[in-house]
Amino acid sequence: MTELAVAVAAMLICSAVMGRILFWIDNTRMTDRITRKLMDYLSWDYEEIKASAVGVWYYLTPAAFIAVFCIVFDHNIFAYLRIDLQDLGYIPVTILAEMSVVTMVSGSLTLVSDRVDWTADIGNISWISSIQKRNKAVAPLVPLLGALVEECFFRGTLFLILYLHFEQLGFWGAALISGALFALEQALFTSRGSQCYSMILGSLGISFVACASVAYTGSFLPCLLAHECFLVFYFGKFKYY
Repeated sequence: MTELAVAVAAMLICSAVMGRILFWIDNTRMTDRITRKLMDYLSWDYEEIKASAVGVWYYLTPAAFIAVFCIVFDHNIFAYLRIDLQDLGYIPVTILAEMSVVTMVSGSLTLVSDRVDWTADIGNISWISSIQKRNKAVAPLVPLLGALVEECFFRGTLFLILYLHFEQLGFWGAALISGALFALEQALFTSRGSQCYSMILGSLGISFVACASVAYTGSFLPCLLAHECFLVFYFGKFKYY
């Protein structure tokens, strides 16, 4: 139990860091120096370079966390990217399930208040709105890389470690903890209550579908592709790049 408590505490800290890292480094002197140095080599303007430089931290931070957890728990994340041929059909099933959850959440939000434009509200979350500051050549990569590191961290690492290494949790315990951590990280990106509410609901729903897919197929490839497909649809439809 002590080992589990320490593991969950470490996961909690890492999730919180991921949710706030962009805010912590956005206006630091270090970020300004790096941005101005890169201006000597890139033709982009200051805001384009700064937004991309800040964004890189969001990819490197979870990558470092993943490496540490994999070493400590002797967890080979790459082994869970493979999927058996008979399970390939679960890729479109997972994609449709996650899209359905997001649609259901969007519909339920309008019942709470029809005076809030929930789509626009989510679009004003800092990391999403910052995509409009990126150079057009790299802007489409921002949500795709974000989804990649999130799935590798929350499902490929945290959920699988909890599910496989702490059998006393079972599926529901592991799914609940990893889902709560994912919702926490997403909530920490927000700046007001309506954003926080919508992101927590959506994150919990998506996480449950993703964890169920991972547990059933033994691979987090379906939920990774589902997350990517959702973001392609979302950002393409609302023209964030």
